[in-house]
Amino acid sequence: MKLISVLSSLVLGVATLSAALPAADYGQSTTTKGCTKPMIRKDWRTLSQKQKINYLDAVKCLMHTPGKKTGIVSRFEDFLTEHQEKTAMVHFNAVFLPWHRLLLYEMERVLRSECGYRGAIPYWDMKQDVADFLASPVLNGRVSFGGNGLPSPDALPPYNTTAGGAITDGWFAGELIHVGIGNDTSPALRNITRNISQHYASAWLTQKQEDTVLSETDFGEFTLSLEGRLQLDPVKYAEIWGVHAGGHRAVGGDMQNAWSSPSDPLFYLHHANLDRIWATWQAANPEDRQWQMMGPIAPRAPFLGTWPYTPPAGNVTLDYVLDLGELGGDRLNVRVARVMDTSGSMPEDDEDEALLCYLYDQLA
Repeated sequence: MKLISVLSSLVLGVATLSAALPAADYGQSTTTKGCTKPMIRKDWRTLSQKQKINYLDAVKCLMHTPGKKTGIVSRFEDFLTEHQEKTAMVHFNAVFLPWHRLLLYEMERVLRSECGYRGAIPYWDMKQDVADFLASPVLNGRVSFGGNGLPSPDALPPYNTTAGGAITDGWFAGELIHVGIGNDTSPALRNITRNISQHYASAWLTQKQEDTVLSETDFGEFTLSLEGRLQLDPVKYAEIWGVHAGGHRAVGGDMQNAWSSPSDPLFYLHHANLDRIWATWQAANPEDRQWQMMGPIAPRAPFLGTWPYTPPAGNVTLDYVLDLGELGGDRLNVRVARVMDTSGSMPEDDEDEALLCYLYDQLA
């Protein structure tokens, strides 16, 4: 698979940082029973024009705010490189959903505290656009994420060579990424690329596929179904991408790269929707599912590279510690239990403090 970056001589600007918002505005998780003032994550298409501009401006602000990780140009790329560095450790295992939930939490917090965003991360309910994916309001109009990229002769079927290069419309046209593709975090200069695929949208983003995921009765099968069973056996389960990988491949370009997919701001809307599907599954049987965690620590398949150390044996439990490396520091070395309930409760008799405080406007 080849991705094409279009180099530019534009120089990164530096945005003025917004004043931090009061903590109470974000929501507080202080009791075992739940939090107060939860944020409400909403479908992108339901946001007002003003709310959409506020979100897009905040993301662009991160692209033009100096990074805090060593050697990283922008705050946006702090998050991108953390995903690049952790990809092999947080995919194809039980860590996949809780780790990405933690990453979204931190992105949401930083958007609000450093770039003046006043809402919660929106989600993209892709199944609503499955009939004509390229016509989605997420991808069209001035106040949008933009559509297809420029033609790319290296695009491989089922992608079209009429797209796959740099995006040229929407809020992020012309924006630059300053690290490499894949797991290459060294300095580079490239544009955000995209190659929309109706093929993958029609195959994996339907109501039927989502219902299949939600019909699973234990977390192990649920996360496998959501992330894609191809990881179990690339021959037996060839092209069984699941809603997660199917969404990445439907957007194409940067999004189809397992490591560097957060180069495209659409990454966060897609993963917010996957998190919403998990929250929906939990809410369907909360007594059994709210704290249900099972599955291996080590990846089920080695497709995404090796760990920097030998993966621990055994299964992920509520006591397994997640981390965001240099992005989150010690503050975000948190037990899985702390991110299991978006509304901020903890298991009975657990004296730790929950981290999250948000709900979705509607479940899947």
